[in-house]
Amino acid sequence: YALRRTRELFPWFGYDPELGLLDPYEPVLLSGESLVRVPAPQQTLLMALDGLQPHGITTFAMDKDQLLAGLGSLAEKEALLPVQVIDSGVFSNLGTAICADASERSSRRVLTLEIDRGESARETLEIRKGEIKRVETTPPGPTLIYLSPNELTDVGMGFPGLGGWVTVPPSEVGTVIDARGRPLELPEEMTRRSQAFYNWLWELGGYMSTEIRAIACDQQVCAATPCLLRGACWCATARSRSRPACGNSDAGALMLMPSTG
Repeated sequence: YALRRTRELFPWFGYDPELGLLDPYEPVLLSGESLVRVPAPQQTLLMALDGLQPHGITTFAMDKDQLLAGLGSLAEKEALLPVQVIDSGVFSNLGTAICADASERSSRRVLTLEIDRGESARETLEIRKGEIKRVETTPPGPTLIYLSPNELTDVGMGFPGLGGWVTVPPSEVGTVIDARGRPLELPEEMTRRSQAFYNWLWELGGYMSTEIRAIACDQQVCAATPCLLRGACWCATARSRSRPACGNSDAGALMLMPSTG
């Protein structure tokens, strides 16, 4: 609802209810008690990916101290100060998302990664349509990733088939390669949908306890987690995000920074 309302107020806002965020935004700042309470950073990042459905490459940062609301009020009087606070590193780096959009059939290879951690040997990782994978990016330095998409895959470099090197900083979750496509297709049957979420969370290095999974199925709530932005709730189907299916009205908040690249 919040994203649709934003588009009504600002027609230039690049968002489609089915396809997600159409324009590049860097970074995406997440805030709000409902997101801070999420037990694992992997779960927070997956909620943001499923709710916002970004395209291309973007970084997600977390406002654990819930400073965004105050910065927004302060910006009316001191426009430069919030920018300085954001640049000071007060927000934790949740992870970098590389979203590969391809018209290939499921399980077909859409992207090949070459990972350079500054060591002697480089790693190679193949990504197939429908997959979500994680590349660990640990301190002290950044990780270099070369993206080699096939001719039908768009990774946000300008047009399909174009790749290149990407420098990603250390983060809590790492770099997530999302090749599940847009719009995100979720199984209609509740048990299969819950299992799909569990599998995606597992790929990101997180987990869901057996007890929470049972609650999710019994109450017909896929993730048993707070909603993101009042309607980007994971438990809603991909085509019905007009209101939170779980009834949770404790919404999170975000700030989208237009990319200058």
